[in-house]
Amino acid sequence: LAEKMWEAQQNFENVLDYSSDIIVICDISGNIMTANKAFLNLLGYSLDEVAGRHIVEFAAFREGDYPCTTGETVTIDETYINSMPLYSLQLFERGHVNYESHLVTKNGVLVPFDISMSLLRDKQGERRGSLVIARDITKRTVADQELAAKTRDLQQAKEQIERLIDASIDPIVIGDR
Repeated sequence: LAEKMWEAQQNFENVLDYSSDIIVICDISGNIMTANKAFLNLLGYSLDEVAGRHIVEFAAFREGDYPCTTGETVTIDETYINSMPLYSLQLFERGHVNYESHLVTKNGVLVPFDISMSLLRDKQGERRGSLVIARDITKRTVADQELAAKTRDLQQAKEQIERLIDASIDPIVIGDR
């Protein structure tokens, strides 16, 4: 039994330490009990600086314009802030929730994340905390923005060609070769 417990502990520590995704375990009040290296490295904190702090302290919960790892400036407004408690409500109702949001680095830069939260329960099924797993989606967000810009450019080019064809007094025939 002791050997199995040791193996389970080693597996847990390996998952926690070597995951490229953020993993945070919070107590029932939302205070951070442990956070993995990815969380600490991506946000620029030490474990001593985050332990015991509420997880919401690392979310974008203050209104304002913030630089983002995507290269753009993101505006956090009242609507955004007011939507955040809805995720907590869903977590407590369903036991898990997935959503996209931003976390804030120590130097005030927003990082977009795909966040998954689930409740942790004791043997009696009572809530004892939560597990937060988050993936940095900066690259995906930038790629989506670039694709959207290219799609807009193509649509504008198509519309311009259609206008030229419609405005032409000469017959125009378009073939497939």
